Amino acid sequence: MVIGEVLEGRTIEHLGDQRILVSLKDKCVVAETQRALLPGETFMVQVKQLSPKIVLSLLSEPIPLGNKLVSQIKTLLTYQIALGRLIEDLQKNIVLNQQLEWDGKEKLQTILSSLVFNQSQGDYLKAFISASGLLYENKIMRYLSGASKELPLDDLKGLLLRLVSELNVGSSNNSSLANLVSSGVKNIELQQYLNLLSKETGDFYLLQIPVAFSQTIETVHLYLYDQRDKSGRKEKKDCFTLVFLLSLEGLGEVKIVTFIADKNILCRVTVAQEKQAEFIQRLLPQLKDRLENFGYQVEALSCSAAKETPDQLPLPGLDLDAILERINSLNLWI
Repeated sequence: MVIGEVLEGRTIEHLGDQRILVSLKDKCVVAETQRALLPGETFMVQVKQLSPKIVLSLLSEPIPLGNKLVSQIKTLLTYQIALGRLIEDLQKNIVLNQQLEWDGKEKLQTILSSLVFNQSQGDYLKAFISASGLLYENKIMRYLSGASKELPLDDLKGLLLRLVSELNVGSSNNSSLANLVSSGVKNIELQQYLNLLSKETGDFYLLQIPVAFSQTIETVHLYLYDQRDKSGRKEKKDCFTLVFLLSLEGLGEVKIVTFIADKNILCRVTVAQEKQAEFIQRLLPQLKDRLENFGYQVEALSCSAAKETPDQLPLPGLDLDAILERINSLNLWI
């Protein structure tokens, strides 16, 4: 189980003292509840806490199928190899594998290097989305319709599909590399499914951004939200929310919520421990200067430990707490 995961369960029998025997994920477990659940009744719960004991929140209303699938795919993604790790492992395997004779080898190495975040590249995100393979099928459709003259085989997904086909008919010595490549394709396709479903439910668009540090390539999970009014309609084009989730060796889990409206920006960083928060707090003036150099008006910039309640620093005329409540209700990371 992971926090935020939605599970379907069934009541087996009552045990007394507000305890019931339920079936969850094909396992029988004893649970405590104040809700009267009938034997045989099915229900939906959401994982709220994993330690010191597991806490599940009973969902009173049925979850729309699209939202349920989004939750399930998000859970599946947590068990896949992260894109940063995939790039590292592929680079090592391809360089060390002298027996691999494949005409796309050099192109794949170039693509892998280009996917790692480069702050000097102004159009990095646009180039990343194209090179990652997230638009692979869209490119094929354009080719088949005549809108594009070249068959798109030069993005990450296209190259990995070609490579896994090559490995499957080649030497059995490449079985570990074939498994790694297949894992990469699965990661990309799960992300494609997630973004497609999220588009239908109007929630977010996810990108896994590889960022190089001194010893390794980490993966930043970037969630992009369109800002919507109370009726669910999109706000103006330049009003949106970004959520960055990353795990760093020195800082642990980090969540960064950034709200942008025109050239106004609000940023709130959350970490696990107070010492980590104090460290990041000392760096915020530098971040503020850099944002202002890019032409942004920094309305609020703060960092706090997860158990604290950060200062309320809303943008003028905008309900920041409502925005954060909507984000946190999705249980991306707690």
